Amino acid sequence: MLSIFYNGNIYSMEKEDACYDYMVVENGRIVELGKRGDLKPLDYQAIYDLKGKTVLPGFFENHCHLFGFSSNLSHLYIDPSWLQETVLEKIEEKAASLKEGEWLLGDGWMKENFGGRFPHKRILDAVTKGHPAYLVSRDFHTAYVNTKALELAQITKASKQPEAGEIVMDEDGPTGILLENARPLVFDVIPPVMGDAAEAVIEQGIKELNKNGFTSVSTVEDKTSFKTVLFYLTKKENENRLPLHVEINPPYALLPELKSLGISYGFGSDKVRFGRIKLFGDGTLGSETAWMEQPYVGTSNTGVPVETYDSYLVKIRESIEAGFPVMIHAIGDRANQEALNAFENVREASEQKGLFHRMEHAQILKREDVPRFHRNHLFVSMQPVQLPGDIQNLYDSLPDRYQNAY
Repeated sequence: MLSIFYNGNIYSMEKEDACYDYMVVENGRIVELGKRGDLKPLDYQAIYDLKGKTVLPGFFENHCHLFGFSSNLSHLYIDPSWLQETVLEKIEEKAASLKEGEWLLGDGWMKENFGGRFPHKRILDAVTKGHPAYLVSRDFHTAYVNTKALELAQITKASKQPEAGEIVMDEDGPTGILLENARPLVFDVIPPVMGDAAEAVIEQGIKELNKNGFTSVSTVEDKTSFKTVLFYLTKKENENRLPLHVEINPPYALLPELKSLGISYGFGSDKVRFGRIKLFGDGTLGSETAWMEQPYVGTSNTGVPVETYDSYLVKIRESIEAGFPVMIHAIGDRANQEALNAFENVREASEQKGLFHRMEHAQILKREDVPRFHRNHLFVSMQPVQLPGDIQNLYDSLPDRYQNAY
């Protein structure tokens, strides 16, 4: 099918100020851009008058969580600028709208919403009207839950601490704050969204992306959401109803299954393809779980190491053997250094297979480590949108190191 879009301001972005009046599209691909005087009379099956509107290339989001983003559209969003009083009012309003026994789910909060410190379950209990509540922080690495949620997850003062995570306790027991790998203890008891409901959630998320100009994403999913999202994407692509190009990055936990199926990096189609294996090196700045060489100021805390050099090396080598490059979430300077050490060790094996790895975030680095990204041919995916939320934490928690951030 040959279509023409004319009478517009069409920016191709291949060079500065490259602007055209019309665009010819054939079978979903742009085949010609030109000025009004260059327009050729052809047998167009569809003609669109842009009426002077501006057209830009579709945006590509290179780090998202498609199922999480889609789900959060129906959750309570807590604006980081709200004071504690406003946050509690919004939670109480949301609780009043729920059916009996329904979970109150939300996201977006930061310690700054609560005076710069982690809040206690007591204030959440007072406004959730008996509903179990799970509120994930803006960086998605800390959960704030109420007493009802802790009871359903059977978390008590006697509960064993998870590896690479923490159930924050005081003299009375759990405070309602769950760090890193403690979050799934509650999250996993929340009834999952499945079947048609899951498809409706993802569809709404893709509509929201399209509405804001996004036509491509690279999404990171966990073991459960990966299969849900992949099923939806392949189904919609087969129906020719998928308005998004998706690179879907599997978690390391699925590597044995992918290997047994003969699936490797790039497997798929023009619309949906497999990306890199996702590994986690540490937590985040906002939760003070990013793994640092030296403690956060005024504490003995150096963060939460999820992987170290030895475990990185094992998992990266397994991924390379299966035909996958990896992407590593690393925020603190120690987490980045450990990952860089591992990448140096596997550089030759990676190059032999034509695999290029990626570091996610790389927010705080030692100066001497910066050139190592180039030497090891690494892609670096850093998200400037996270800086406004991190900047006060940097000043407060790392006053001697914030110059090395971002």
